[in-house]
Amino acid sequence: MSLADSLKAFKSERADVVARNAAHSRPANTGPISRTSTPKPSSSANNNEKRTHDAAFASSRGIAGGEIMRLVVGAVEKLKDNDFKALSWLELLRYMSLPLDLRGAKGEATFKRALQSHHRLQYIHAKDSASGQESFRYKPLHPVTNGEELRDYLARLETAQGVPVKELKDGWPDCIPTLDRLEKLGCILVSRSKKDGAPHRVYPDNPRYHITASPTNSNSKTTKSADDPSATTLQEVVKISPDFQTFYSNIRLPANDNDLRAELEKAGLTPTSAVREATLANASHLRFTSRSTAPSTKPYTTTTTPPPPESSVNHIEVSHFSALAASWWDPYGSSRLLHLMNPHRHDFLRRCLSASPPNPSQKLDVLDIGCGGGIFAESAARLSMARSVTAIDPTPECIAVAKRHQRSDPLLMESGRLNYLQTSIEELHNHTTPTANPAGTGIGGGIKQYDIITLFEVIEHIRRPYPFLSSILPHLKPGGWLIGSTIARHPVSWFTTKLLAEDVLGIVPRGTHEWSQYLMPGEIRESARREAELNTSEGLGWRTMGVVYVPGLGWREVKGSEGVGNYFFGVRKRENGV
Repeated sequence: MSLADSLKAFKSERADVVARNAAHSRPANTGPISRTSTPKPSSSANNNEKRTHDAAFASSRGIAGGEIMRLVVGAVEKLKDNDFKALSWLELLRYMSLPLDLRGAKGEATFKRALQSHHRLQYIHAKDSASGQESFRYKPLHPVTNGEELRDYLARLETAQGVPVKELKDGWPDCIPTLDRLEKLGCILVSRSKKDGAPHRVYPDNPRYHITASPTNSNSKTTKSADDPSATTLQEVVKISPDFQTFYSNIRLPANDNDLRAELEKAGLTPTSAVREATLANASHLRFTSRSTAPSTKPYTTTTTPPPPESSVNHIEVSHFSALAASWWDPYGSSRLLHLMNPHRHDFLRRCLSASPPNPSQKLDVLDIGCGGGIFAESAARLSMARSVTAIDPTPECIAVAKRHQRSDPLLMESGRLNYLQTSIEELHNHTTPTANPAGTGIGGGIKQYDIITLFEVIEHIRRPYPFLSSILPHLKPGGWLIGSTIARHPVSWFTTKLLAEDVLGIVPRGTHEWSQYLMPGEIRESARREAELNTSEGLGWRTMGVVYVPGLGWREVKGSEGVGNYFFGVRKRENGV
């Protein structure tokens, strides 16, 4: 048999097999199979509406959405196990080992879009990344990793719902020992499981949250004090969760306020307001207060030794600026607006000093708080009126960049001319020599004081700005100026600094600012008025200057813009009561 005959016989047998299989799989009397017939949809399919939108994680290559979601979940777990450190996009790709259907530019782009849209991941653009590569970082449910951050976070809560311990563990796995310690110190309230006593929720120990159970009505949630008819009920201030209500309603407050402390101690509680009162009584450098941090006026106090002042360092902000340190001195990089702002800093400084011009022969000591990479500190050290400039910042990467840039100028290397310190204002006294007979002591019996203290673009990154400002005052000489710049909390500033600058134009790294932490000029001035040693008279002791960024032209002074955007403020410390 020839090759042609064999091939013909094979095709004939194959056709017979196909026909037999088709006959078994279709109903009888349906006729032969037509190779040219077009499949028709079922009657039920005709009633289905056509999808008018793209399916989630749909791919033009027909990749299943479930497969992409499986990869996304794996990527989230990998980033979570990476100690909340960022992983570059390339490292993540190598770890995930994508299937064949997803390999290639289109498949990888589909996977990246899925990661960027995930609410538990933070996408870091290459220009904002320390490594210069696109990266991803895991975002915990709550930005809390230690006891200090927990107390600050609870203080900012607007409801009494508390924070579930299970959610805290998402970003702070070993939080239980710290919660137990803070509860024993009376810093927080913890509701626990009745079964095994495990912590369930964490609350701030705020006097406003204390619930008085009515003797005549056990279902009463709150009662107003008979001694204080104007007292606000708890329901008017915050929303109460049921377990929190049960937790505090078990404590019957006595009619006599003198017995209040004993009742609280019987319940195993120590009010944090007592610690605050002791701190304020023994630490004269903590004087700025706000409604949210005001100490309680209850008669119960404590005579225990006050703890050291809380640090103003925000570790989340430190991490953010660490990533930007490498490009700090690039005039066209992420710090471009700071370079353009620097001349206006000196202009405003001269205006403040013109109100009370110093002796031309007198040299001034300057303290620059939150110096970053040293843009202002270097320029201030070159001024003829400057005897010394001390620049501090808690970010080690920024201080390293500043010192490296300082070495390029022999003038700045002169002994005492410019000194960089990696520290916070609360710990500065440990690194400096006290000024002879300082007017304000309060820390270790004596501290070094300065003629000018600056904090440019700093205060909006501080979680508790008023205690922070309070800790600065002892370092300022009588007659000296505290000069800063920040952003007003106004819808216009949200549009310009958040939407335009960060999200649209990209001239400021995304996540640099938090609009809710902006301060209005009136808020800073009102806090300064509470200080007897500060002069807040317009022109003589208080000054402001508004500036607006104009693309292509830079910063421009605009009178009257202080309340809607960036502005400078200056307040003078009284000298001889003036």
